[in-house]
Amino acid sequence: MARAGSGAKKTRVYRDEVKERHTTHWDVDMLTQAEFDLYMQNRAPWQIAKRRKARRGALKVIAFGLFLCALPTLIFWLRRLLGV
Repeated sequence: MARAGSGAKKTRVYRDEVKERHTTHWDVDMLTQAEFDLYMQNRAPWQIAKRRKARRGALKVIAFGLFLCALPTLIFWLRRLLGV
């Protein structure tokens, strides 16, 4: 029978950051205290990045809508300038 003394391997816990980014459910107890504090204040890096990405997407939709609204006016004035 083997003894759990000097020959036993030390258990190590590895943190897989790629898995954390791709997993929709994760336990808050896996975070460090500093990460947990930022998470509770909605200032964690992944939360900030998610908000920035959402804002960029909204701005792109608004810009495209404004372009579509201005397109008939641009076509009208281009035709008038070119004499078509």
